[in-house]
Amino acid sequence: KGVLVNFQELINSYPNPVTCYCSKLKNRASFAYSIEGEITSLRQRNLASILTVELQAVYQCLESILSFLFPIPSHSGTYLICSDSLSSFHAFSSASSNDPPVQRIRILLTTISNANITFIWIPGHRGILGNE
Repeated sequence: KGVLVNFQELINSYPNPVTCYCSKLKNRASFAYSIEGEITSLRQRNLASILTVELQAVYQCLESILSFLFPIPSHSGTYLICSDSLSSFHAFSSASSNDPPVQRIRILLTTISNANITFIWIPGHRGILGNE
């Protein structure tokens, strides 16, 4: 099966998910994220590393999920955060990282622990809508 078919089957296995795609943009140090088709892009300082920019994209997705939750705090929807940045997922999964962007992500994950958040690594530049 192709990457797109496998990815779509994976997404369809979740009941009514809110999906967030995170990606570093090609120009300078900027990133974009897309939630339910609404795209937001932000620029970082030029000296920011690729990892920092990708972590910021994940952080912004989590912030958006937090805003979904606060009107109805008991809502425990399914949220999928998809990124082609395996290194950013490894960074905040590692207990040894004290990097400030990683710490901010961990704090947000603790804050929104009532939500069902799943991180999905997706291969980059494979035509996955929302990640391109």
